[in-house]
Amino acid sequence: MNPKRYWSYTSGQPRQIIHILILWVAAFFFHTVADPLVTYVAVEVLAVGVEANPVVRTWLQAGPGVYLLAHLPLYAIGVGGFVVLRWLLARGT
Repeated sequence: MNPKRYWSYTSGQPRQIIHILILWVAAFFFHTVADPLVTYVAVEVLAVGVEANPVVRTWLQAGPGVYLLAHLPLYAIGVGGFVVLRWLLARGT
């Protein structure tokens, strides 16, 4: 499996496939990294609001380590989904 095959515009794959992969990476970053980081900074560091979700509020009150560990399944699902998506796209082309 050649990594350049998935990321090169000159590989013969349609641009839509590459755009799907870029969209997946962007969505993964914003959902699993940026959103929890902004929530932690806004609620715990700057104290400009409260977390409405009682489960996430419990994790936030337990500290940054627990908050990060609570998001590990989300990271695993995101990475696993990316691997499956690349596999499906490779089989479909």
